[in-house]
Amino acid sequence: MSPTRTAIQILKAWYSSRPEDERFPVDCRVIANEFGVKVQGGDLGGEFEGGLFIDGGLKAIIYNENIKEEGRKNFTVGHELGHFFLHRDKIELRCSLDDLTESNSKPHPSNIEQEANCFSANLLMPTDDLRHQLKGQEVTLGLAGRLTARYQTTLTAVSLRIVEVTQTGCPYRIKRWKSALVVQKRCYGAMWFMAHKRTSFTEQRPRLWP
Repeated sequence: MSPTRTAIQILKAWYSSRPEDERFPVDCRVIANEFGVKVQGGDLGGEFEGGLFIDGGLKAIIYNENIKEEGRKNFTVGHELGHFFLHRDKIELRCSLDDLTESNSKPHPSNIEQEANCFSANLLMPTDDLRHQLKGQEVTLGLAGRLTARYQTTLTAVSLRIVEVTQTGCPYRIKRWKSALVVQKRCYGAMWFMAHKRTSFTEQRPRLWP
C-alpha cells in the first residue's frame, strides 16, 4: 500500500474516535501508542532527528529531545511512524534533518525517507482538510503560519504541502542558512526576511534583495 493510502487508513480510525472539532492536530504519539509503539525522547546528538527500533516484541520511536519545536517533534514521530507502517522489516532506522526536509512529493520506490515524509505529510495535513482551509484564501505567510499551528507541524512541511495540493507556486520560499531556516517573501518589490531558528520565529528588517 502506498504512503498516502496508508495514512488515509490511519486517519479514518483517528477520525472515528474523535468529534470533528478535536481531530486536529493529529497526535502521532497517541497513534503510535495505539499500535503498541513506545515513543520517547532521547539525546541523539546533532546528527539524528529520530529513529525507529524494533527488537522482538519491543517497538520504539525515539525522537531527539534537543528539538525545541513541538511541530518538528510531531513531524519526526509521524515520519518514524511511516517507517513503522511501510518499512518495519528494516529493524532499525535513524533519520537526519536532511531526511526530514526532503520534498514530500510523489515517492520514489527506492527512497524510503521520501516515502516516510509523504506518509507524515498526509497524516498530519490531509488533502481534504488542507483544501478546505485554503478554499477562497490567498496563500500568504500568515496563512501558512496558522496552518502550521493547526496541524502542529513545521512551516517547511506546510509550505511543501500547500504547493503539492494546490499544484501552484508559493509566494515565499524557504531555504537553510547556517543554523536557521530563512523565509523570503516578495512584498512591494522588496524582500522581507524571517529567520526560523530552533527556538523562535524572528522578523528581520526588510531590505532590497540584490
